[in-house]
Amino acid sequence: MNKTLMLLASISKFLLSDDDKKIIIDALDWTDFNALLPLLYRHKIHHLFLKHIIDLEIADEIPYAIVNAISMQHSYLQFKHNEYMSEVCIVSEGLDRRQIPYVLLKGIGLSNTLFCHNKNIFRDYN
Repeated sequence: MNKTLMLLASISKFLLSDDDKKIIIDALDWTDFNALLPLLYRHKIHHLFLKHIIDLEIADEIPYAIVNAISMQHSYLQFKHNEYMSEVCIVSEGLDRRQIPYVLLKGIGLSNTLFCHNKNIFRDYN
């Protein structure tokens, strides 16, 4: 597998193995981050990338413009998620009162469990 695909595969994981951490750290030496950014957005893993570079304490080694762009998107995701969850709570409480069964599907239903770390959501949804 080529280096870029290995990097994307590592970034796409919520929890990193030691091998994944090494791949991401080693990528600092050879990655063109301006070329990587569109791939991160296309595969919807830019939030996970932000999580990993913060956890690995390597954000300072990545161009500021890249980190800033992803950070702004991440801030928006947190705001959007809080707004969505407020509305979901209102609807779910009404359904509960009326004893109407329901299920939350896909991203929003899983965001607080599968994609949450330190009270931040790291997976976008629509």
